[in-house]
Amino acid sequence: MDLPRPMSSSSSRPPPPVNVNVSLKRAKVTYLKFAESKERYVGARFVIECGKKLELDSVVVCTACCLFHQFYANAAKDTQHAYDQYLVAASCIYLASKLEPSANQQVKLRDLINVVYTTLHRKGSGAPEEPLKLESQYYNIREAICQGELMVLRMSNFQTSFELPHKTLLHHLRSLKQWMSEDVWEKYPIARTSWCILQDFYHDPRVASLDCSHVSLACIVLALQSYGIQPPFTGSRPDWFRVFSHSLSTDQLWSVLSIIMEVYDSEAGFVDTITAEYELAE
Repeated sequence: MDLPRPMSSSSSRPPPPVNVNVSLKRAKVTYLKFAESKERYVGARFVIECGKKLELDSVVVCTACCLFHQFYANAAKDTQHAYDQYLVAASCIYLASKLEPSANQQVKLRDLINVVYTTLHRKGSGAPEEPLKLESQYYNIREAICQGELMVLRMSNFQTSFELPHKTLLHHLRSLKQWMSEDVWEKYPIARTSWCILQDFYHDPRVASLDCSHVSLACIVLALQSYGIQPPFTGSRPDWFRVFSHSLSTDQLWSVLSIIMEVYDSEAGFVDTITAEYELAE
């Protein structure tokens, strides 16, 4: 009769002890050192980032960008450096939240101050500073933003109404959705990508001077090209977009697309140079 084989010594060994001294990798967070740049492109990015942190509607954020660009367009070139662009940006956000009553997103001044302050100021480790206490520094910033709001209004000659392409883009996307197949529309985030391209376009002041329909279609065309998609039943015709706007020629479309691409090309020169990281605390 065969006897059972004894267990090998390797299988009876206890598991090796866990090394508790092994350091786990902490998650890293990327942020921008806004205070190190005075470029208008970075100022517009500051408006967009603060608007995102405040959970503002895209229309409010883009209105704030228009106010920001308009302020410096109307300011004399020899005096532009005298204005703190981040104070101007904060004032534009505060004013824009009041100009869009349909959005019902008027920013509380204290929330705005805390977001602006923590976005601009960092600790030695790179982590954001704690929100300000209700002391002299807080009230000084509060007064500066309120005065800055009046300055933005005067500098813009109280012209605070802008024709934004958001509604036009929604109309075009709704029509395009009915044109595209359901499978393609669900597989590729065409609408979301077009919306993001439109918001990124507001880094450039020229967006306010372009036709809303042209801007909307340029965002859609770029989104479709990013995914290699062509609307069905168009064959090889590159001017299918004229179904939505007869006034838009191919040359005009490429002109708008070139401006959008300049926005993304500028990011390497303006944003990458002030990008840094910090580790999240446990």
